[in-house]
Amino acid sequence: MASRTETIAPITLSIADVVACTGLGRTKVYEAIRDRELPIVKIGKRSLVLDEDLRTWLRRHRVYGEAAPQRSKSESEASAPTDPPRRCGRPRNATEPAPLEAG
Repeated sequence: MASRTETIAPITLSIADVVACTGLGRTKVYEAIRDRELPIVKIGKRSLVLDEDLRTWLRRHRVYGEAAPQRSKSESEASAPTDPPRRCGRPRNATEPAPLEAG
C-alpha cells in the first residue's frame, strides 16, 4: 500500500496537462482529438486522455532517418537542460501548498 507521502502517477491527463507535457498548443491537441488521432475519455464535461493513449499517439509521430533534424554532440550538450526534469500533470497528495507570489 502506498504511503501518504508517495505520489501516484496519474493514468489520465486533462487537456491542459497534455499541452504542458508535450509542449504542443491546445489547438493542435484538439485537432488530434477531432481527427480521431488521439482518443479521449469523457466523464461528465471533462475530457481526459489516458496516459497510454498519449504515449501511443506520440510514438506514431516518431521520425527516424533523414527527416529528423540532426544535432552535433556539442549542440546537444549546449542545449541540455540544467534543471531536473519536471513531472507532467498535477501533483498528487501534495503536502506543501504552492508559494504565493508577491504582488
